[in-house]
Order: sequence, then structure tokens, then C-alpha cells
Amino acid sequence: MSSGVTLTATTFGSLTDSAGRSVEVKKFTWQTKAGLKLAILSLDAAIVELWVPDRDRQSANILLGPDTLEEYLQLDSDLICGACFEHEGIESGEAKKRPIADRVWQPFVDGTRLHLSVLLRCGRKNTVATVSVSVDPTNAVHCHYQTCSTGKVVRLAHRLLVNLAGRDAGPAGTYAHVVQLNANSYVDGRRNLRDASDDVADLRVAQHLGFSLHRANGGTKNLAGVYSLQTGSSTGRGPLTRGGQTFGLRLIHGGTGRVVELYCDFPWLRFNTLNHLPDTEDSISSYYPRHGLRQLSLLFDLNHFIMSIVNAIEGGPEVLIQDNKHDNNKEKFNPDGRFVKHCGFLVHPLGNIVMIGPGGGTRTAETDPKSRPTYFNAHVSLKFGLCREMRSRSAVRKSVKSVKKGRV
Repeated sequence: MSSGVTLTATTFGSLTDSAGRSVEVKKFTWQTKAGLKLAILSLDAAIVELWVPDRDRQSANILLGPDTLEEYLQLDSDLICGACFEHEGIESGEAKKRPIADRVWQPFVDGTRLHLSVLLRCGRKNTVATVSVSVDPTNAVHCHYQTCSTGKVVRLAHRLLVNLAGRDAGPAGTYAHVVQLNANSYVDGRRNLRDASDDVADLRVAQHLGFSLHRANGGTKNLAGVYSLQTGSSTGRGPLTRGGQTFGLRLIHGGTGRVVELYCDFPWLRFNTLNHLPDTEDSISSYYPRHGLRQLSLLFDLNHFIMSIVNAIEGGPEVLIQDNKHDNNKEKFNPDGRFVKHCGFLVHPLGNIVMIGPGGGTRTAETDPKSRPTYFNAHVSLKFGLCREMRSRSAVRKSVKSVKKGRV
């Protein structure tokens, strides 16, 4: 085993196949001495847990995943945290149509590296898919995706629903993030390829999400698109080992100090704030005075009286909550509210996408090879870290004075 990393296997549950036989679902869990914990199922190769430490060394699950097999089976198949197949820019429905017991992947453990493999049969076309996962002692997660198909290229990547504030933080935690994407173009909701500067927030520069959504007419809009990553490559080499490559996505949550950077050799990344999900029982405003005043206080040292007025207006130390009940939607997802509008970020690397240009014609971002069999080989790495806590100017002055006195 790798120093500082352990990998254990337990039983997550069992399924029954078409012949009435019991099929066991295994859960594989990595644990690092630095406080990261990752859990993956043999069912759909789904990532169901991702515990990451905060600035105070307290770990929290940042993945909006299920706790039990029964809960997993009740989720919408478009929202699961499993490994999703993609073909011709559209996620293939082959895996979703298969019997649930046939979606259990075969595991092979090599030290602290896990290999999960599955065979997909669709008529005369067969696809063998493998996901290899490893975890570094430095709290970096590496996923290697491979497919070999007798048909056209079948691409594979995990769909992740994350919230660095914690999976139960809800929209309030989502709005508090700072987001940055290494992308110069994106495909909008009408499938037009546009420049990043045309987006609600030009995410080439780090943007505070709450302010960005406020500019998009409040909580009714969302941050969504398929972004063309500048780090994409088809070399097939590990994304963290290539010289000079930068991250594709960076998420920062200042409250907890958690930071994650995504490195990949996929050319595209689907990223949005899950606006298409049902509303929470109480919808939250995407912009609230408290955060703005706290940011200003770092520069102008606003007095406690102004903040007390804001407290009275907002009704306490929590962020503004407005009544906006949608009881008809609550039963579609988990009752704890983890799968609701703006509850986190959807992150899904993509290998290909069909785009519609301004003239109405279609074109593909990548042409499938004609030779048979066809292969797909790609990497995704998540690198976790911490950011420093923001300090007021007065605290900075005191720190500078103490340093100067020490020098004297």
C-alpha cells in the first residue's frame, strides 16, 4: 500500500439479476492521513463519498451522493454520481436501459489502486470500459478512463455533484464559492458556440458566484454551459505530470478554506449550478447584503452598528431566506434536500459535443475514427488544498507592527 493511504472494501448491498441470483455491490474506500476519504461503488463505478478537510482540519462530505443502495436506486439516472458514457456528444442510454444487476462492474485491487471493468453489449456492438482510481497522500484523486469498442468511439467520465461547503450546505453554500474556468469559449443553452466574455460571468477570471448570479437577475438564473477547456489534449498522458498544464476548473470556498482544482485531458467540461432541479422548500436569494458588507469591511472597517442593522433586516446571523414552496417537486428527489436547485455544482468532463453555429449548421468538435476497434483514453485529477482565511486591514496592520517590533 502507498504510504499515507489505505484502501478497504466493504459490502454496500446486494441486487437480484434476471435469473434470481444475488449480485453483491462492493464499496471501496480510500483514506489518507491528510484527512481525505473517497468511496466508490462497483455499481456504475459511482463515486458516493468524498470527505475533504477544512481549514480547521474538520472533514466533511462535499459530494451530493446517496448514503444507501436503496437511496441510490431511487435517484434520477441523470443525476447519479456514476461513470457516464458519452457517444456523439450525447450521453448514451445503453447503460441506463440495462438491468440494474448488469451495471455492476468487476473490481480488481492492486495495492491502493482500484480497477473497475464492465462489458456493454448493444446488438452487434460491444464496448469494454475500465475506470482506474488512485489517491495520493497529498489529497489528490486520479481517475483513468479507457474504452475499447467495436463501434464508434465511446467516451467515459464521472458526473460529480459537489459543494465544498458540505453536501448539506444547500444553495447558501453554493453561492459563497469563487469559480474559475480555464476556458475561452462555451456552448450556451441554445447550443451556440460563444466567447467566454459573452457569458453572465467571464470565468476566465475568478468570479464570486453569488454576485455573478445576481447580475443574471437573481436566483432565477444559473451558471450553466459546456465549456471548451484550454487544457484539453488527446495525448493520453497523466494530466498532473505534463509540463506546463494548468487546471481546467478551480473552486474556492472561503468560509471553510477548501479549494479544489480539476485537471483533465478532456476538451470539454459541463459545469452548472443545477438550476434545472426542483426548488428547495425555501429558496435563497443569490445576493445578500451581509456578504457585501463583510467584503467592504476588509477595506473600510465598517462599524458594528451597520452590521447590527443588517442583522435585524435579515432576521439573524443566517443569510436571507424567502418563502417559495414547491411541494409538488419535493418527492422527486431525496427528502433531505441534497438534490435541489443550486444545491451544488454539476461537473462532468466531456470528450465530444455537437454544436450548432449561428448559421444553423452542425459540426462536431471531434471526428470519430473509421478504423475498428476504436479506443478512448483520458485522465481526470482532483487536487485538494486550503486557502488562507481573509483578515481585516486592522489585523494586517497589527501583524505588520508586531513583525517590525520583532525586527527592531
